Amino acid sequence: MRTLTRKLLSLLLAFTMVCAMVPAAMAAGETPEEPETETETPTEPGTDDPENTCDHKNNNFEYTPKNNGTHKVVCKDCGGIVDDDEACTAGTEWKFDNTSHWHECSKCDAEMQKAGHN
Repeated sequence: MRTLTRKLLSLLLAFTMVCAMVPAAMAAGETPEEPETETETPTEPGTDDPENTCDHKNNNFEYTPKNNGTHKVVCKDCGGIVDDDEACTAGTEWKFDNTSHWHECSKCDAEMQKAGHN
């Protein structure tokens, strides 16, 4: 009788422990939702930003190279994106080092048409 009582008590304790872990196991499978974030992008004149009256006539632009042969053009006066994917244009002068030669973009100085020396 004593052995049967111990076995039943052990079984009850094991069952209680398993039941206590079920909510934690169920929650582990869920992924928390990412909060939605709004990104602010500068706007062009005449769009959603009524305070942006820059017409980019000063041609005061900053060119940031991208990895795909393009660059981003940003107006330095208002911070507005003029072109997010303008194609790079190769300059005429060849640049070189000990191992390779290339042209640079005439606006953003990104390396283009790079090749090793023969």
